[in-house]
Amino acid sequence: MKNSLLFPHWVQKTGWFLLLCWILWIALATSMRLFHLSDPDYPMWIRKGMLIIYSFLPSIATLMICLSKEKNEDEYIGYIRGRSVFLMVVLYFSALLFNVSLTNVGLRLWGFSPDNGYLMFSWLYTNPFIITLLYIVVFKGSLFINWLKTRDDAGQ
Repeated sequence: MKNSLLFPHWVQKTGWFLLLCWILWIALATSMRLFHLSDPDYPMWIRKGMLIIYSFLPSIATLMICLSKEKNEDEYIGYIRGRSVFLMVVLYFSALLFNVSLTNVGLRLWGFSPDNGYLMFSWLYTNPFIITLLYIVVFKGSLFINWLKTRDDAGQ
C-alpha cells in the first residue's frame, strides 16, 4: 500500500489558476496605480484586502502547485521531486548566508536604514512565495529537460 501525502492533480491546476489571477491583478493594479495604500482616503478594509491579496495569494497558489501530484506520478518523478527539495534546501541556506552578508554590507556601505535594508532582504529570502517559486522552477525544469531527452531518444 502506497501512502501519498500529496494533493490530487486538480489542486495543482487550481494553484496555477490562482497564480495567473494574481499576476493579472498585479498588472492591472500597477497600470491603474492602485498601490498608493498610504493615501488616507482609502478605507482600511480596502488596504487590508489589497495587502492580503498581494502577500498571501501567491504563497498559497505556489504551495498548492508544489504539494500536488503530477498527472502521471511515478518513481522517477518522485526522485526528481526529492532532488528538487534537496536543491531548494541548499539554495535556501545559501541565500540565508548571502542575506546576512549582503545585509551587513548594505547597512554599512550603502547606508540602508536598518528597517528598510534588513527587512527587505530578509523578506526576500524567507518569503514562502520565493522559495516555492524556485522549487517550481527547479522541479518543472527537471521534468522539461527529461521530456526533451526522452523525445530526442524516441526520434532516433
